[in-house]
Amino acid sequence: MINDKVVYFDSEWITHKFFGEDITSSELIENSSSIEYIGSNSITLNPGFEVEIGAIFYANVGPNH
Repeated sequence: MINDKVVYFDSEWITHKFFGEDITSSELIENSSSIEYIGSNSITLNPGFEVEIGAIFYANVGPNH
């Protein structure tokens, strides 16, 4: 679940980027996925959040992202 506006786009390495002020997730990032969470205030990974082997996951927090 993303608590703010969600936008995604394709790039060479990351296929989905999720933007928000405060991001909360309990998602499964599957092995064929490449995902980036960009939160200006916080990113919370709740129980159940998992990144499978072979997936790419980045999380960036801060006002400059």
